[in-house]
Amino acid sequence: MVETRVQEPELFEKPLIPPLIICGPARSGTTFLHNLLAEDPAHRGIPQWLLVRPFPEASGNDDGPDPRYVKAEEGISFRQPLLPGLDSIHYTRADSYEECIIVLGLTFHSLIYYTLLPVYSYQEWYLEQEELSQKYREYRWLLNAYQSQEPEQRLTLKAPAHTGSLGAIMDEVPEAMLVMTHRDPVACICSACSLLYTFHLGVANEIDVQRMANLILRTYETLGRRHLAFRESNPEVIYDVFYDSLVSDPVETVRGIYSHFGLPWKEGYEAILKDNIQRNKKDKHGKHHYTAPDFGLTEGEIAERMKFYTDYFGL
Repeated sequence: MVETRVQEPELFEKPLIPPLIICGPARSGTTFLHNLLAEDPAHRGIPQWLLVRPFPEASGNDDGPDPRYVKAEEGISFRQPLLPGLDSIHYTRADSYEECIIVLGLTFHSLIYYTLLPVYSYQEWYLEQEELSQKYREYRWLLNAYQSQEPEQRLTLKAPAHTGSLGAIMDEVPEAMLVMTHRDPVACICSACSLLYTFHLGVANEIDVQRMANLILRTYETLGRRHLAFRESNPEVIYDVFYDSLVSDPVETVRGIYSHFGLPWKEGYEAILKDNIQRNKKDKHGKHHYTAPDFGLTEGEIAERMKFYTDYFGL
């Protein structure tokens, strides 16, 4: 990134087509909605292999697949046997649209580290950081790089981690169109515990399950409170999508987003959406089982800690 900014500084000064950015609590339908919005031929979701390595590698051979894609495929093939059951929780491959926490790893301030690894002290440090201007300035540069690759397409992005950083996003990416998903936090947090436990068990012999779960709960609470503080001073900036409505009528939910932001609804898009929904039904890759006691929590404890959020949205 540093080399590209030196060699092509003008690339990072160009305007963005206003990007669609989905945020909201992790496990609240962000992936499902992201995949639907990225299906629009005028939109561009970023695949995992490009999020991991945004900039081309110097190579004397331009024949064959991009070496960045090959490395991503090799990494996924290596990790799959280490992470049994992951596909039923969060199915992803090298060419799957993925979330911004991956590319934010380049800023060294990202939830990607705690998602993949039991680095508790890093996550504690992460949650204490409130000065996010440099992080999101670099994020803007990265979006400029992606926009330059497909100048006519609207970037369609998502990351639950953005939920607590909306002020910094709007400072650095004021064109952004923000979509926020919502779901019962008890279900979200228990599902997130299961996801992170699966990742952590793939790299560590022992997991402090209680510490892991408590830190996940603290993360939801911290990001949720920052999100509500932003809303109070920035009414009508965010378009809200509720999980039950998204699941029961995804096409109408997407129509609502397009109507709110004045986006053109192209002929044939509804058929594309319905085909995607049909091909990717819930539990396609296996059923995901989780309960609060599995991780040393109770539903009552989670509900009490997140009452500020459920009361605000009537969940």
